[in-house]
Amino acid sequence: MNKGIIRFAASVLSAGMLLSMGTLMATPEKVNAAELGDKVDLIDLAPENGEEAIKEFVSRLYRICLDREPDAAGLKSWVDPLKNNEATGICVAFGFIYSNEFQSKNLSNEQYITYMYNAFLGRTPDAQGLNDWLDAMKKGATREDIFKGFAESPEFSNACAACGIVRGDYYVGVNVQTTSSVNLFVDRLYKYVLNRTCDPAGMTAWSQALISHAGSGAQVAYGMVFSPEFMNRSLCNDCYVDILYKSFLNRNAAPSEIKAWADALDQGANRETVFNGFVGSDEFTGICANYGIDRGASNFTGATTAGAGTCKCGKVYAQGTFIAQVDYTEAFIKKFGDIKPVGTLYIEVTLVLVDGKITMFIDTNKYEESIVKFATDNADRLIQFKTGKTTAEVAKSLGVSEDETRNLFVALVREKLKTTGAKVEGTYTISGGNVVASVAGKSAKGAIGNNTVTFDGSQLGLNEYLLEGEVVFKHV
Repeated sequence: MNKGIIRFAASVLSAGMLLSMGTLMATPEKVNAAELGDKVDLIDLAPENGEEAIKEFVSRLYRICLDREPDAAGLKSWVDPLKNNEATGICVAFGFIYSNEFQSKNLSNEQYITYMYNAFLGRTPDAQGLNDWLDAMKKGATREDIFKGFAESPEFSNACAACGIVRGDYYVGVNVQTTSSVNLFVDRLYKYVLNRTCDPAGMTAWSQALISHAGSGAQVAYGMVFSPEFMNRSLCNDCYVDILYKSFLNRNAAPSEIKAWADALDQGANRETVFNGFVGSDEFTGICANYGIDRGASNFTGATTAGAGTCKCGKVYAQGTFIAQVDYTEAFIKKFGDIKPVGTLYIEVTLVLVDGKITMFIDTNKYEESIVKFATDNADRLIQFKTGKTTAEVAKSLGVSEDETRNLFVALVREKLKTTGAKVEGTYTISGGNVVASVAGKSAKGAIGNNTVTFDGSQLGLNEYLLEGEVVFKHV
């Protein structure tokens, strides 16, 4: 068993808690923030006086819940798990509230609620608040329900954050140590993968999935690595691999290891395939086991690796799906005359950059929808321009309704602009802050911006549709 587990088990037993040790799992030895190198700035959340703050956090619980100062051994047994991310704030608070020492007080409901106010909110109860909680208990709320309400309060959340510890969640009827372990697993991935603290909603959603076995460790990892938040960081292949090592192998990668994986990605390997290799590793299996979590399968497919911009290390990166809304109004006017149209006609063009392969295409259905809508909005103007008569006059001469007349002209426009779709394919590399593409026998250079790639439309091989000028593809 991990030494951290043994230490925390001792602290639980020394406090005389009325709960089973169950499957409490502790954090494996983690990468020290000082050893991370230049590529990934894993955040160090603990304040400068972190250990002293944690000591005071625990000492308050001793003074408020047990009405005494902590003994040295007892204090250390609680502080160390919190300091080493082996227990959540709620798990430790639960240890005090459900200890033999606290339970032996035989408190009334009013006294119990008063202790909750002092322990979690740092104040005595106001009359209205006390009555509300007492009414809730009269209607069936248990002391465990009351504990959850106070433990998940904003005040206690702030107290935990001030000490640099994970507050965690509390689920009535679920072993608190199991919840603590799952919470710490989720928090660890937030810090390593997303480089930030876990927000309450995220903590609850991922933790509930793991506790209910609706999700596995690998699925949670996949959800974070292929989330828009992570992908929009525009990490180059080197930094992507570096994060995988720290997150799933729990160590720093040697430069040669990063180079080997990054070279494979540069030459066409899929990021999803590389991810599967890392989460399927013995190391990640062990990390999950240490937290009491099922690793699950590691055969994910279908994610869109996306983003464009400059990586934090300075390298430029672009990969994924991008959409451009191309102004097609002038092209329409050239085909049908200067009808002084209402609105603007946009044609959607999709750009896909994946593992060295570039594809651009126009979706036939979306194209026709745009044409029909624009022609419908401008039907009366088209009729007037082409016939020199009003819609009513043309309808009368044809012996049909005005709407039928408009539909007839819209159908003629759709037929004239009909397309079977346009698609070009080629290859690309990243060089000098640009996507350098070879498409349709031409070389095209697209400038990489913040989640955008901007091409000169005349270079793309879709001239019939894009015409001349700047085409800005935005990441979706």
